[in-house]
Amino acid sequence: MRDQAAFGGRSWRWQGDYPRARAMAGDLLDVLGHLPADVAAGPLREALALPDPLLRLHAVSALWRLEQAVPAEALAPLVADPETRAWTWECCVAAQCPGHVPAAARTPLLLAASAVAA
Repeated sequence: MRDQAAFGGRSWRWQGDYPRARAMAGDLLDVLGHLPADVAAGPLREALALPDPLLRLHAVSALWRLEQAVPAEALAPLVADPETRAWTWECCVAAQCPGHVPAAARTPLLLAASAVAA
């Protein structure tokens, strides 16, 4: 998956077999969020370095489910990406940490645009 990002832009996220692999990887990251934190937190933190923002968001969501801290620098690109902005906001609210998304990034217009982009 890391090699896909080498093509630049964002279109690689929807090309070839990648969408199917992306969905499966996202499901696996979600499952990790239901395992004991001592088993799952390490792999989930490693996933924060993936080039795909949607997969990073799955990792963030799973870490919060395990009540693990997520570095602010891991959230900034997710809030900036139209595909993940709205879900990042929803995850922050569910994890009771809405302050992690800057007010300027959670305007109704930006969240609506993100919902359409997803």
